Amino acid sequence: MNDKKITKESLVQMPHEDLAALVFNLSTIIQTQNEEIANLKELYKLRTAERYSSSSEQVGYLFQELEILDAVLAGQPEVEETIEVAAHSRKKRKRANACTAPADTPVCDVFHTEGAEDTMTGKDGIVYKRVEDKTINKMAVIPRKMVVECHHYAQYKALDVEAGKDNKKINLPAKTDALGASPSLVASVVVSKFDDHLPLYRQTEIFRREGFFLSRQKLASWVITYYEEL
Repeated sequence: MNDKKITKESLVQMPHEDLAALVFNLSTIIQTQNEEIANLKELYKLRTAERYSSSSEQVGYLFQELEILDAVLAGQPEVEETIEVAAHSRKKRKRANACTAPADTPVCDVFHTEGAEDTMTGKDGIVYKRVEDKTINKMAVIPRKMVVECHHYAQYKALDVEAGKDNKKINLPAKTDALGASPSLVASVVVSKFDDHLPLYRQTEIFRREGFFLSRQKLASWVITYYEEL
């Protein structure tokens, strides 16, 4: 279709076939423009949502797989286990989401029995006699402990008085021995970064909260040096 301006008179004088073709072409153009407008509106909404939406740390479930897993666990039927008894059989319910821990996990006893009497009287006036203690296993966290390792290396001083500034030698087996970070600290930083997905700047904030100032640049330098040496 040419770019000639269409007037009312030209439409009246236009043959029926040309008029039908013109209407079809204009309908196609309008439909294409409407689709482009809809796409632009969608892109604008996505851009606005990306700018002002909550961060991933404030979103309950970032991936749909987690929502499905939570729904399955919430609706998972309780598994019944049959226990054979001499006179009869009864069903024992097994907790579907019971917490577990490795067999070698240390167990610490915490007693709340100080001052407990041998007998007690309830509000209903019934007297109760103390029997074996009730134990409840609770998972606990002991904060990590930071220590300063004082490493001793053999140091030598030149007997020649003309040695100048280079009159001392320290026996350092590796380049990493001169760093201010032990292998355990660097290993912890690497595991936190690649397994726990904690950036170095966040690890720096964690160290600062615990009272240790370790800059992000220093952590990165230590990790790179250990990587190059190993």
